[in-house]
Order: sequence, then structure tokens, then C-alpha cells
Amino acid sequence: MQHYPESTIPADASKGRYQKNHTIPFSIDSLFKTALNRGIITIDDVMNSAKEDIMKTILDTVHKFAIKRLSDGRYYTYIPDENKPGGRRQVRKKSRAELYRFLIGFYGLTDAVHPKKTYEELFSDWVEYKKKFIGAPNSKKGLSASTIRRYQRDYEAHIRNSELSTTDLEDVTAVMIEEFFFKIIKEHTLTDQCAGNIFGYLNQSFDYAVRSGYLDMNPMIRVDRQLLLSRCAAPKVSTDADHIFTKNQLMELKQELRRHEAAFPGFMPDYAIELALLTGMRIGELAALQWSSIDDLYIHIDYSEHRLDYADRPSEIVIGEPKNRKHRSIPLTVEMRRLFERIRETGNQSEEGFVFADKSGNRCTARSIGCAMNRRSKAIDIEHGSIHRIRRTVSSILNQTLPQKDVAELLGHTERVNEMHYHFSTADMKEKQSALNTLSDQMNGITVIKAG
Repeated sequence: MQHYPESTIPADASKGRYQKNHTIPFSIDSLFKTALNRGIITIDDVMNSAKEDIMKTILDTVHKFAIKRLSDGRYYTYIPDENKPGGRRQVRKKSRAELYRFLIGFYGLTDAVHPKKTYEELFSDWVEYKKKFIGAPNSKKGLSASTIRRYQRDYEAHIRNSELSTTDLEDVTAVMIEEFFFKIIKEHTLTDQCAGNIFGYLNQSFDYAVRSGYLDMNPMIRVDRQLLLSRCAAPKVSTDADHIFTKNQLMELKQELRRHEAAFPGFMPDYAIELALLTGMRIGELAALQWSSIDDLYIHIDYSEHRLDYADRPSEIVIGEPKNRKHRSIPLTVEMRRLFERIRETGNQSEEGFVFADKSGNRCTARSIGCAMNRRSKAIDIEHGSIHRIRRTVSSILNQTLPQKDVAELLGHTERVNEMHYHFSTADMKEKQSALNTLSDQMNGITVIKAG
């Protein structure tokens, strides 16, 4: 270890920050660049998460006291004592790495070990890293461009103008993060789901900072997520009726469809909505349905519309296999046959053979079908009507008469998904009252046998 004369050690260094009021006899930046140029250290040394080697390399040039180990396993050394001119004081830490980190801070070498970076810069780096996984071969594990857009949208709405955004990573503390959450939860009346998403962004990005060498520790590990989310607005309690259409709503929707079809017989999205009511098909499957997929007995679900997201170019709409590559067949009913006959009578034809096409032969997209569904729903005072809501309704009705395994097969998902997301009560109050009356009759018919 190279030593320097005692006279170069300042006697009155302020609060242990060696370089704050005095200068050491050489430039740390120059030393660092020289170490890089001579191959003593590399950029990889700086950027990886194992800091001991780079810390030791730099400290050996500025720290004049030996580092030793005590019998209890702790490490110790000496530093100049600002209260005693020419004196020194002992510092003990649990590990060599912890002692190195202390000394790095004491001598003001943090910038040499951890490149300066604000949270805003970190978030941008993290998003660029995430973009590498858009369009991954295993789509279930990869990311979509819409997910990246959600990261960026939430950052703009809740993080960009905060103190956290402009703070250097080394200065971010758990308390600062908690104060940040207290503020945005109150200002935006965030639900626990929204606040939880933001918590996840911060946690992942700080983990990325540790892996990239900007930090030694993720400050989020000291933040109590559950306690923070307890400050969020209580989520709205939903009922089964919020997820499906009631029988009265279904009747009103069908009447509205027929009314609109009478006024605009060539508007094909209306017919697609009708088919959804009869089959529970996904919106992408409706948009991609071809006449060649319909025979005398079945509708064969072999295609679906998909949106493909890319990191380096705009998204595109394509026709591909059904979701999860689950091909299936839906038995034709009399009502379905009549619907297809009415569709043929409109005279709309697609050169590619799509069932739902406009007068010019252009395929009706999932977007056009979804917009039509939204308008038909609002016409009957239903705010959140969608093809997916129809799908949940159809599944819930079929679950009353078929085993869930069969319903899941018809709709193209798993039995577990059917149970968790597509099984709701469809009984109205009259049906519930009738069931209770039957229960009362059965109770009244029970004979009580007196004891003794």
C-alpha cells in the first residue's frame, strides 16, 4: 500500500467528509482514468454488483491505514480524527465490504464507484432494458409494447414531477420513497392496484440499478408495501351483476341490435355482436371468422385477429391462430344458421372470405366491433358494455347446465380460468325469491319428533 506524508492528512476535515474543505494531493478523476487506461480496473469492474475489488483499488491510493480483522470477525481500520490535529480514530464494521463502503463515502469517492444518475435517468434506462423482451419467442413470458407504454404513462402521471424523479440514486432513501407514496396516493386518490403497480415499477428499476452497479442496495427492501397500500382508497365492491349482463339487459341489447340493423342493414359489426351472444366468441375470433370455417355442423375457431407490438417499429394487426393456440369447434344451432343467412342477404362480400365485411369488402376489425358494442350498450344505459362482458355472461349461463370442463372447452380457456373469471350468478331476484319459497316449503314439511 502506498503511503503519503502525515502533512497531507487534514486535521480539521468537516464531519468525516475528507475532501469537503481540503484537497488531497492528486485528482481522483485523474487517478480513476489512469487506473482505467492502465488496465488496473475496467468498466465492467465499475458496473458489476461485486464492488470490493474496485473499492480496494481506489482506496489503496488514498487510505494510509491498514485494514485488519478482529477476533470477533469484524474488520477495523483508522481514519483521521477531525477533532484531534494529527490524530486518528478507529472504525469497525461487520464485513470488509461494509468497511470499504464507509471509506468510499468518507473520502468522497462515491462518484468514482457509482456513476451519478438521477431516478429519471434510471427509469429511462430500465424501460430501454425492458424493451429488449418485446416480441420474445415465449409470448407468455415476454412483454408487449402496450406494457411498456403503461410504464411510461404511469411515470408521466405520477413520478416525473416529483422530488424522487430528480434525486440522485445514492440519495434516495426508504423514507423519501414512503413520503412520495403518501403524496401521490393522497393527490390522485389512488387505488391499491394503481399504487401497487407503481410500487412494482420502482422496485424493479431499483433492482436494475443494483445489477447495473449504480447502487449497492435496493432502498425498496426497507419500505413496507402492505402498510403503504393501506392508505389507498378502498376499492369499489363489485357484484356479479357488474361483470355480466342481466337477463333484462340481454333482452334490451338484442332489441337495440335489431332496431339498428333495421335502420342500417349493411352494418356488419351488429351481426358480429349477435354471434357473440350466441357463442361467447372472443372479439378477435369474430373479426377473423371466415366462411371456410363454417360447415353444416360446426363453427371452427381456427383464426383470430392479433395486435403485434414491436420495440423498433409501429404495431401491426394480423390474422393468426386463436389465443393460446387452442383450436376448437362450436356446434351450430338453428339460431346461428338463421343469423348467417341474414348476413348473406346483406350482399357484403370479402375477397378473403371473411364473414363480417363492409360494403366495400373490407374486413370488420376487432376495434370496429368493439366500438359498435360500446355504442349499442350506451343506447340502453349500460356504461361498460363489451364483447368480453358478453363472453362472461354466456359462460355463466352455460355453467348452469354443463360441467365447467365442457364450458371451458367451448369458450377456449382452461377450467381454472372458467371458475375464476367466467362463473357468475345469473339469477335475478324473482328466481332467488322462488328458490327461498321452495326452501320454506321444504322446511315446513320437516316433522319434528318430540323427545320422550
